[in-house]
Amino acid sequence: MQKQKMNMLLKKLVLPAFLLASSCSFGQTAKLVLEKGKKYELVSVTKLSTTASVMGQEMESVANNESTDLIEVKDVRANEIDISSTLKILNTEMSAMGQEMNYNSANKNNTGPLADQLGKRIDKTKNYTVDLFGKTIREDATEAVEEDSNPMMGLVKETGLTIFVRTALGREIKPDIIWTDTVSSTSGKLKTATTGKYLVRSIDNGIATINYTGVQNLTGTMEQMGQELNLTGTNKITSEIIMDLATGLIRTYTSAIDSNNTIEASGMSIPVTGKSTVAYTLKAL
Repeated sequence: MQKQKMNMLLKKLVLPAFLLASSCSFGQTAKLVLEKGKKYELVSVTKLSTTASVMGQEMESVANNESTDLIEVKDVRANEIDISSTLKILNTEMSAMGQEMNYNSANKNNTGPLADQLGKRIDKTKNYTVDLFGKTIREDATEAVEEDSNPMMGLVKETGLTIFVRTALGREIKPDIIWTDTVSSTSGKLKTATTGKYLVRSIDNGIATINYTGVQNLTGTMEQMGQELNLTGTNKITSEIIMDLATGLIRTYTSAIDSNNTIEASGMSIPVTGKSTVAYTLKAL
């Protein structure tokens, strides 16, 4: 009788626990599941510091940028989603070689080169059409924004939709899944190739925590003050992504980047090291 009771107890306790553990090992294929008319607020914060060694002297540069974009799901079709992104708030601070430049969209009396270049972007909307796995099908800008040769301006250039991580979409997301991803891109005469590894660390109530480690190699030329500079370098990247599996969107994305670059200019080789952090926070309105 005692043995029979023990067997019954094992069935009641152990079997449900086993089934629960087994169910947790199954994941789901991540994709965008969005509602027409839904709006989100995207806050982006970027901080950058670099040090260049020139003829025995160190030259430091610092740049901080914070922006808020209004994201709206304009239309949802069977295999496509129309999304708009409108820059509403922008605050930028830069300093290099004793020169400071600032722009704050909340101020009505901004002056200087940043005011001319960045003021045009406020309340401008960019439209995207993506598929359910985040691939861009079409994109357009309501007004073209002129490019700038200042490398510090890369901090505030438009970089496309950052409300999802495309490489995570279309995959089965479950704990301990690992995948690698390689991305190559060209901006002007500068080429980058990034290779990294993603790890799904955990899933809790439909919210996935994903870690990323990667290396980005840069090579090419850039132009500054009418002079062409040759650039080679390596960026080491570590990131954490908090992803809502119900929508396929991020909740937060944080990244730390260590840079080690070399600039060839006027017959000199200039080592440039840097650290930067990037943080995105997305919330539904």
